[in-house]
Amino acid sequence: MAPRLSVVVPIYNVERYLEECLDSIAAQTFADFECVMVDDGSLDGSAAIAEAYAAKDARFRLVRQVNKGLGAARNTGYRHIGEGTEFLAFVDSDDTLPPSAYELMIGTLDETGSDFATGNVLRFRAVGYYQSGGHRKPFKETRLRTHITEVPSLVTDRTAWNKVYRRAFFDAAGVLYPEGILYEDAPVSVPHHYLARSVDVLSEPIYHWREREVGEMSITQMRTNPKGLIDRVKSMELVRAWLLEQPGTKFRRHLRSYDENNLVEEIPMFFWSVLEGDQDYRDAYRENVSRLLRAIGPEQVRRLRAPLRLKYHLTLQGRMDEFVEQMRFEKDSNGAAPARGLLRPYADYPFLRGGRKSVPADVLRLDNALVMRSRLYESGWEDGRLRITGHAFPEHLGAEHKHDMVKVLVLREAKGHRVLAVQTRTMYSPEATASSPHDLYSCDWAGFTAVIDPKRLKHRGRWRDGSWRVLIAGVGKGGVYKGRISGGWSDTAEYPPVHWVEDDVRIVPWLRDNHVYLRVELVRARAVQVDSTAGEVRVTGSVRSGADLAGARLRLKHVESERDLLFPLELGTPAGLHVPFTASFPIAELSAVRAAWDALDPASADRLCDRWDTELQLLDGSTVPVVIDDRRAPAQLDVPIEGLPDEGAPGTARGGPRALYSKPSPSGYLQFSDQVLQPVVEEITAARDADGFLLSGSFPLPGTHRYELVIRHNWLEEEHSYPVEITEGRFRAALPAVPTASFAGEVPLRRGTWEVFFRPVGAAADSAWPQVLLAPSCHGALPLEVEARGKRITLERRRYDGLSLESHSDLLPEERSGYRQRQLRAEFPALQRRPLTDTVLYNVASGGQYAGSPRAVHEELVRRGTPVRHLWTADDRQADLPQTAEPIRQWSTEWFEALATAKYVVTSTHLPEFFERRPGQVVLQTWHGTPLKRIGHDFEKVWFTDAQYLKHLDHEVPQWSLLVAANRWSAPVLRRALRYQGEILESGYPRNDLLFASDREKTAERVRERLGLPEGKKVVLYA
Repeated sequence: MAPRLSVVVPIYNVERYLEECLDSIAAQTFADFECVMVDDGSLDGSAAIAEAYAAKDARFRLVRQVNKGLGAARNTGYRHIGEGTEFLAFVDSDDTLPPSAYELMIGTLDETGSDFATGNVLRFRAVGYYQSGGHRKPFKETRLRTHITEVPSLVTDRTAWNKVYRRAFFDAAGVLYPEGILYEDAPVSVPHHYLARSVDVLSEPIYHWREREVGEMSITQMRTNPKGLIDRVKSMELVRAWLLEQPGTKFRRHLRSYDENNLVEEIPMFFWSVLEGDQDYRDAYRENVSRLLRAIGPEQVRRLRAPLRLKYHLTLQGRMDEFVEQMRFEKDSNGAAPARGLLRPYADYPFLRGGRKSVPADVLRLDNALVMRSRLYESGWEDGRLRITGHAFPEHLGAEHKHDMVKVLVLREAKGHRVLAVQTRTMYSPEATASSPHDLYSCDWAGFTAVIDPKRLKHRGRWRDGSWRVLIAGVGKGGVYKGRISGGWSDTAEYPPVHWVEDDVRIVPWLRDNHVYLRVELVRARAVQVDSTAGEVRVTGSVRSGADLAGARLRLKHVESERDLLFPLELGTPAGLHVPFTASFPIAELSAVRAAWDALDPASADRLCDRWDTELQLLDGSTVPVVIDDRRAPAQLDVPIEGLPDEGAPGTARGGPRALYSKPSPSGYLQFSDQVLQPVVEEITAARDADGFLLSGSFPLPGTHRYELVIRHNWLEEEHSYPVEITEGRFRAALPAVPTASFAGEVPLRRGTWEVFFRPVGAAADSAWPQVLLAPSCHGALPLEVEARGKRITLERRRYDGLSLESHSDLLPEERSGYRQRQLRAEFPALQRRPLTDTVLYNVASGGQYAGSPRAVHEELVRRGTPVRHLWTADDRQADLPQTAEPIRQWSTEWFEALATAKYVVTSTHLPEFFERRPGQVVLQTWHGTPLKRIGHDFEKVWFTDAQYLKHLDHEVPQWSLLVAANRWSAPVLRRALRYQGEILESGYPRNDLLFASDREKTAERVRERLGLPEGKKVVLYA
């Protein structure tokens, strides 16, 4: 009997990776497959590896051919698959699959009947796995039985190997991989998306795509190779040719959609390579992209925004020097266009030869580029009305003055014709400028506040279900601009609060695609109590009466797998318009669904909780969500789960005891969370000494339990933990807003977001744990701010009921904005005309430490009593300084002034790009470390070399007056790698002087004592 699945693996010179790839296929939990390996004339040992695999596993067989390329090898494999197989997949021979990939995809296809399934992708290298950027958007959420016309972002799902096809569909489509070109995936994958009746899109990662670090580069790593550009354009042209060949108007619409993606996403992938590439690459870009643009036609190009229109105009005109200048300009301005003109603003680029008149006026018009950019700061209900505060400004124009624009909120009914206008009040908001990605303009007066009276949402004096889009429009220079309001990052800006306006009517602000909506909801079913006994959970509530209640059931929907569980609903005696109900369900059934999904979900190890939405399923199959009536404060549920153990490793969140929690969803619906057992925070206050916070709450088990309250930086490898003792179901814990004691000294928390979570004492320190769970009773206490060691620290609510710490920048909003930093850089030459001062400006690790050779130089100058002022660059207040050194905030106004006027600059790190040493100024570059690795122009391969870094190095190195080498061996290495022509001091690093000092034994003893090092033991500082 034929296997259900055929897997085709083309092979060429991958002996380094092939065995790992084949092992991952052999380990699939879906074992009913054949694997056709195609050796495409490999010159290394790949064929021998494949042959050995075929000898030991009958499911694998090898086909050989002379080298013809990847497309030809895939086609050969397809022609050699067995008769009668039901499904088809492709795998590249340097990649891998998670064990349950094919079981999940084929199981989904068996359930839906779709033509193919396509799944999410993780990239991986030696340091770990991360989301593939090109697959992020189309695979943001699982969508079954969908189509590219419903999910347009699927046009970017071009790869061949993250799919399982029905064999009958693939055969009938008749689209094979093009041969002799690179980027052969799209001419097959894109037509298949358009031809399919339906497709299953899985958000779970089902494929691991390797980023090569050694050996030959992969196709996608050859960014500035003209061959890659030529073949990628050819790939687009092949898809266009296929679409043009298809009959029917729907394929004309598909072609327009595909061309739009080419113009907005695909072709722009070449832009930065044009900037970095050589003349051959630029010539290839001009010739091939121009041909493609002419085929697409001018109409679609005209609909693009001005900066992109201009790039394509310059491309078609062959004005590549100006194209490169535009890329450099946008890099310097973070994509902003210099707007001019009152009635019809246009982009006035300074690099255009012949000025703006050398380009047609419609190319530079900013009309469709001036969309409103906005963000919600906070929201809340006051006297029954919704107040929202945020900022909004037209892109490329900003809001420098208070009266630049008059703004109004616009509420547009989703299903209807009503439009409501709400007045706003303009507010000063430097935060708007600080958060703007562009730095050519100020947005300081972009702030606004508005009050929405929900009574205006009534229809002819009555409430009715419906949704409203919340837009903001502005009248100002150049016309009227509008856009949707984007949600914020925390608390009520991320999840605006719900409000009851009548006994059965709620106003529900909510975010969809991170944009604000309002929903009027006539509540039919609500829960008033949740409790448990003997392994069962009971939900008590009421539902508005109706004939459709006969046979109604409680429906629990597992959010992660979309599996449903149904349970009987017991109806009580009607009381007016409402009927009381009770429904019970065993916790073990929920655990069984979780365990079954764990076996399928490739990302199960990273899944920290399983959520269940609650609905009533009526007689006709329709559903009614169950709302938590928070006015009556229903009892919370937190019950330990007994029965099925989790499959995770001991000491991790996946391997520990679990509990079932009931809680409101962000929109106030009843939701259950099956997750690791943890305390629930019910009260939060600021500590009396104002250096932290106090948390208290409950725990679902009696007795004494020892936990840690942990804060972990969201991108730095840094965490701090504080003890928590739980006694008889209650706890009270301190959360300091400062790091735990360390050798770094008395410094504040590093800038950024810190996740907050509970972890059992003794658990694995490097494992992931869910955020602290907040009870609804303490939502209103947040955000809560204290000042600790000179910095603002805010305790915030994120992801609705999770807790996080935000350590703010020590720069003011006016200083940290890109706009203000650009101004400070522009003013720097004028500052350099001021007199030099007897000041030493020190810099270590970009302001992050009081350490290294600059510290040694400072201490020696102090010891000698040299009459100079000592300023220490301190980024984020992370340098714990002695009284002899004054901290100066990096990138602040005073720091720019010090860099311009200090007679001496002592640094062990790089200087900013704009810096040029002035006459009379001395720059001592002490460097750091011994150059045992490649550090600049000595790289033999450029895969991971940043061309911009090398350009910066070429500019920076001549600014050094002196360069310190660690030893004589390092001096020529540094000179060659850095292309340094100045004086090198072969004196050794000043920081090492203490190793040769007369009191070094006493220093060593102090270090041993501080480290707590036992007698006779050694510690290795660097190896």
